[in-house]
Amino acid sequence: MTYQEFLRQLEIADMSVKEFARLIKRTPNAITNYATKDEVPAHLAIIGTLCAYMHVAGQDYRAIISSIDFHGVKPREDGVKGFRGKRADSDHEEFMDRPVPY
Repeated sequence: MTYQEFLRQLEIADMSVKEFARLIKRTPNAITNYATKDEVPAHLAIIGTLCAYMHVAGQDYRAIISSIDFHGVKPREDGVKGFRGKRADSDHEEFMDRPVPY
């Protein structure tokens, strides 16, 4: 799902990105960062779409999701920007020094 379609689903659910982020215990910036990507992660697309369908059906998705006991993702607190994990290609650095076999 594209970010624009995701926003459309939130609009149908009568919910802003800020409200969505608060509902799933994330920061709004963590959600809006996906605007620059090709797709929104599947779990966010599914949650947004389900909220839209539930809203149209008259279900109170806010109360239902709020009743779930879960921990949100903590935002970074060290002020360091960028990727934190190990890059997949870093395991292959040893091959960079070898000549390419033609």
